[in-house]
Amino acid sequence: MLLKSLVSWVVFLFLCTVECTEELVAQQNVPAILFSHRVSPGLLRYQKNYEPRATVQVESFKLIAKELLDFCNSDAYIFINVPGLRKLDFVDYADELPFLQRYVNSSSTKLKFEQVKSLPSDTYTELISYTKEKCQFEGHIRLSGNNSDDFSAYIDTGKRIIEMNYSLLPTELSARNESISHFDKYLREILAQIPSPHHTIFITSLEPQLVPEKDRETMEILPELFKDVKDVEKNNMKLNVAPLVHKYSPKFHVVDDVQVSIFDDDFLQNYKGLLSGIVVVSVGYIGWLVTQQLQQQPSRNEAKPSHEDKKLSRKPTEDEKDTNNGKEKEEQISDAVSNAKGFIANIRSVLERKARAMNLSGTVNALRVLYKPSLCTPKVVIDTFNQLPIPINEKIKAIVLDKDNCFAYPKKNEVWHEYEDKWHSLKETYPGRALLIVSNSAGSSDDVGYKEAKHIEDTIGVHVLRHTVKKPGCREEILEYFKEHNITNDPQEIAVIGDRLFTDIMMANLMGAYGVWVKEGVSPATGIASRIEKGLFGPSR
Repeated sequence: MLLKSLVSWVVFLFLCTVECTEELVAQQNVPAILFSHRVSPGLLRYQKNYEPRATVQVESFKLIAKELLDFCNSDAYIFINVPGLRKLDFVDYADELPFLQRYVNSSSTKLKFEQVKSLPSDTYTELISYTKEKCQFEGHIRLSGNNSDDFSAYIDTGKRIIEMNYSLLPTELSARNESISHFDKYLREILAQIPSPHHTIFITSLEPQLVPEKDRETMEILPELFKDVKDVEKNNMKLNVAPLVHKYSPKFHVVDDVQVSIFDDDFLQNYKGLLSGIVVVSVGYIGWLVTQQLQQQPSRNEAKPSHEDKKLSRKPTEDEKDTNNGKEKEEQISDAVSNAKGFIANIRSVLERKARAMNLSGTVNALRVLYKPSLCTPKVVIDTFNQLPIPINEKIKAIVLDKDNCFAYPKKNEVWHEYEDKWHSLKETYPGRALLIVSNSAGSSDDVGYKEAKHIEDTIGVHVLRHTVKKPGCREEILEYFKEHNITNDPQEIAVIGDRLFTDIMMANLMGAYGVWVKEGVSPATGIASRIEKGLFGPSR
């Protein structure tokens, strides 16, 4: 063991001596690696008949890079400048780049060029401007040096441009080895914080330095990663491609966008037990209401004639008896019809009150989750209202807000004190009618005379929607409101923010809006529906 260590040190010192004594020359060409997680068809033609000794001109490199960008198929476009990077680094220090090799290996499209004519320092500036013109993006992050603390993590999947200018690689052998190893870990740390795996990455050097004479020799960089490259979507695990980590297993099985009718044979067969239970409970509940109403009907007590009346009354004639009997029958029929009408009116009134109390719209729409669970999937998940990104994104023009347990304590009509700064920022960004409160209490059919809605508007200065149908069924009334006030008539420009998946987020998805789920409200939700939501659709973040 000691002998092995001694030999390693001798080899290392020899390499150091060779490096230190070898003559350095100006770097005329730089290596470049381009790779994309998603497939970009057609780009592999640049690797066919490609020779590592060939020199790629600057304009040719830019054309290839722009063709890759034209697909706009990534959520993050990462431009990495490593000053002083050279071909030898991918040969001598390949073992120090395990994470880079892993990312390249998992990409569906990957290109390498050993010799690109020294690129101008503004190459990335030009490519970034091109990206902004071709692809919609929501932010530009700039990182300098090798400090990953400067990176601000984000939780949505909006497109970002990330520009990384790494520190200059040292020329001294051991220091360069350490710096390249650190770059690999730095790259992994940044990519691990990006919420989407769909990225396109460019790695090269925009600042050529002095290099050993050996760097001008013909050599191939990371050859094992670029052999047998095929133009196929490698990360689509439904294909017959060996998975990188885990075997493909969808979260939901047989989830289609086809609208299923309640009279569909397969639907009835699959959910026979559930539908039977709903029918039995509904019939039993209506029967109980009828019984309660019958018990409340006052019994009719016929007024019996007194003893004195009998004594004073004379015996009626036969004609008078027939006339009196006819009148009594007419009165009995009239009383029966009147009692039936009153009974039916009372039953209907009770059913209407019960339907309003249990949110019939929410109950009916909740059944749709059985065949389309994605209706309850939000675009963005935040822990509390304070984490709400403002603006939501560049496309959003209007905001729909739930009240209870979103920005206010349940049953309270004022902004929770910890959220006041965020609330003022939201009102400034989306002023006037662009901000709308939609609640299943205030402004709904339960709000008699809309007194609670008026109180909220006077207290916090935001309009409350008056609606006859509760969430998630009031989406047409929301669209009509924003259209009437010239805010927007495009549901994709509306964000719905709330703490309930079965109402707020389902409504957002049904209307084609941008759903933001506030996972933890002001007060911990203990209701059965809330616990079901978090258990089924609330992944821990």
